[in-house]
Amino acid sequence: MNKFFRGFDRVLNVFIIIAGVLLLYMMLSVCWDVLVRYAFNRPSIWIIDAAGYGQLFLCFLIAAWVLKKDGHVRIDLVFNTLSPRGQLWLNGIMSIIAAIAFLVITGFGAQNELVLFQTKLIYNSVILPLKYPIYFIIPLGSLLVSIQLIRIAINCFTKLKEPPPRVETTRRIFAE
Repeated sequence: MNKFFRGFDRVLNVFIIIAGVLLLYMMLSVCWDVLVRYAFNRPSIWIIDAAGYGQLFLCFLIAAWVLKKDGHVRIDLVFNTLSPRGQLWLNGIMSIIAAIAFLVITGFGAQNELVLFQTKLIYNSVILPLKYPIYFIIPLGSLLVSIQLIRIAINCFTKLKEPPPRVETTRRIFAE
């Protein structure tokens, strides 16, 4: 299992590099569009559409990596009131529920992707791209998020099997 997750981490690292390059490209292309639009009155008609598609890719390329780094926003009002073991239970159960939800999204996204591939539907925009090369990132990114959620659940339930750390009381430490 560790070998699988090491490979998975490599995939996430490659995706985060791709996302960084994509973000840089989007930033530079939008700056270029602003420059040529206002300095030379020659707007580029494709840049706004490409930046919109890039935003979709960014979300799904980095979601699993951000989850791995525990960087998602969380409301921990209930979570902080629980004991450490309770927190592990809650985190594990919520990770399983979320993984199931993302696996459902992966399934529906893959079905939709197959239909888009078979029908060769075109996105109604200025550059008229095919839809399936744009939307394939949804099932792929959802699958990666679900794998990361399963990993979190495994880690939580593995930690629950470990004996709780022994806590020395202040009285005992000073008595010795």
